[in-house]
Amino acid sequence: SDHYQGDQSLIDRELKEKYKEALHLLPPRCAEVFRLVREERKKYSEVAELLGISVKTVDNQMNKAVKLLYAQLKENLFAIFF
Repeated sequence: SDHYQGDQSLIDRELKEKYKEALHLLPPRCAEVFRLVREERKKYSEVAELLGISVKTVDNQMNKAVKLLYAQLKENLFAIFF
């Protein structure tokens, strides 16, 4: 059980590191929108007002961020687990 916990915390740390690396690869506005929504738990309308952009632009930036992060992280997930 301790061995599993050690492995799990190592995987968690690696995943967090890969996530941070992937975030740095996003275009700046895209990363900012993603961070505000996902990490600061702001609503799209709040982010739009804060950044002076439309809610549709927030939605577009979030979709772009998720696609780019998924593409980046799926490569790393394979490397971590296999």
